[in-house]
Amino acid sequence: MRAALLALVMLAADAYAAQAVPAVYQDEYVSIHAGVADTGMRPIHLGDAISFVARIVFDSSQVRIETLDDDFFKRAFAGPGNFQLYAPAIVTQVKESGGQIEIHAAWPFQVLGCPENLTTCPGDKIYELPVISVSYQIIDETGDVVNDKSARFRPWPGRIAVASALAVQNGRTGEFEDHFPGGAHAQAMAVSDSPGTGIVAVLAGVLLVVVGLNKHQLGNRPQHHVMDAESTANRWQRATSTLQNEPLPDDQWADLLRRCASWYCIDELGRNPHAPLATDFDEFFSDVLSEESIAAERRGDFLARFLKLSGEDT
Repeated sequence: MRAALLALVMLAADAYAAQAVPAVYQDEYVSIHAGVADTGMRPIHLGDAISFVARIVFDSSQVRIETLDDDFFKRAFAGPGNFQLYAPAIVTQVKESGGQIEIHAAWPFQVLGCPENLTTCPGDKIYELPVISVSYQIIDETGDVVNDKSARFRPWPGRIAVASALAVQNGRTGEFEDHFPGGAHAQAMAVSDSPGTGIVAVLAGVLLVVVGLNKHQLGNRPQHHVMDAESTANRWQRATSTLQNEPLPDDQWADLLRRCASWYCIDELGRNPHAPLATDFDEFFSDVLSEESIAAERRGDFLARFLKLSGEDT
């Protein structure tokens, strides 16, 4: 029941979108509205799911339209492969009085890759929509074909503007840490020096010298302090220690493991953790990203995988 209601909502939305786009073709037999309904309604980024919609009106006693399915979209948007079908087409047909037929069709798709076969394309991108041909036949009273025709048009608005997900300056994208310094964690606030800071530092130095001389004169045996290993560790190693030793809530533990893996990738591997390279580490990082929280009984497996990948399991 829930799936049926969702389908009805989707069909209603697509029908409304088809009504909203302008007419792109009309002759004595067919009238066609077609376009990318999302244009101008919200920013579009690479990979966003958007819809190509069409509304075709014709007299079923005189005209027979070609099948509007997934293959139709793939043929129409073949080109360089920048437009990829995201989900199956949604097509409805409404029969009106007098034999008039109104077809509503929607193809959810994604914009992928650079326009015009460019290898790299930082900044906003512009994609030309292709010229599309819809074939139809003129038929007589017995249903026999009298003539083959086609309607050719470029969908509204003719081109799609795709915005950058990250701001780009001077045409250079940079690395992950360039956009998110400190791994996207807040930096420490800058504190200005107060007028008496220098004097306090000098007095503190004199006091330390005096105390040291007194200890030497009293014959105290020098003490050798061993620095805690954790104090010399870097940020991902400190996070690993916390994951091993502190009883964190499930969601906090999972979040810290994600940070730990990101820091390791940036600090030790020198690369963006979100740039897939099909390695064991990328598979582990993908698994961690999919976990909103990790219960205590599952933590050992995740931690063991990370320790093995980072070489800390020895």
